[in-house]
Amino acid sequence: MKDKETLVSEKTHDFESLVSLTEILRSPDGCPWDREQTHKSVRPCLIEEAYEVCEAIDTDNAVLMREELGDLMFQVMFHAEIEKEKGNFDICGVIDGICAKMIARHPHVFGGTLVSGSAEVLDNWDTIKKKEKSLKSPDEELSRIPKQLPALMRAQKVQKKAKKYGCGFDSAEKAALHASKCISAAAESFGDPSRRAEPAADAAFSAEPAADRRTAASGGENFAEAITEAVFALCAAASLSGIDIEEELAKRTDKFISDFAKNEKQM
Repeated sequence: MKDKETLVSEKTHDFESLVSLTEILRSPDGCPWDREQTHKSVRPCLIEEAYEVCEAIDTDNAVLMREELGDLMFQVMFHAEIEKEKGNFDICGVIDGICAKMIARHPHVFGGTLVSGSAEVLDNWDTIKKKEKSLKSPDEELSRIPKQLPALMRAQKVQKKAKKYGCGFDSAEKAALHASKCISAAAESFGDPSRRAEPAADAAFSAEPAADRRTAASGGENFAEAITEAVFALCAAASLSGIDIEEELAKRTDKFISDFAKNEKQM
């Protein structure tokens, strides 16, 4: 481990420098704020830094990416250091784990497996992953998709996985049509407590979604349910069309902000 004087004086820092820096910050002679932090307290920082890396990627800014990747790497180091203090694992254990995983999941590179292209690589990846995690049923596989993912991304991933087992919409057109019906039903039921457009939550599990039905219920709840079902179906339509709905919605939001700024200047 490098001491404080070495870290301050060295012209170029390396991986050992980062390990030492993190240890020093968490040490009794380090930073009181850093010492007080836990996994949960710095969790928002981890998420924020990951999004800032995404921003650097989206703007194709190499200088910013270098900085943000460093911030994200520090977050990884920080969480590993907390676990090291508990006696569970250290950053070397993290590195060992990811290297072993990548070697195992690339048998076409590190073994004798032959593949015809990227599609087969992904199929092998899923098969190996299921064995590693002892996933025995489709519902187990779906339940392992993190609930902490952005809702639209999670909806796409869940439906994409389910489709492999014959569940969900079998075409983007059918998914979009179902979404259209849900939106129409939402418009009809909004503010009318005597009409409820049932969004048919099970529609995604059949090729021909059930027709909208109406029963007595709260208009506000009906609207929310129908709109939510429409968004869920649109996620499926986007996924089946090869569209990243998170990315496209971000672009549309940026366009709205840009248009808003232009209108403000004209007023």
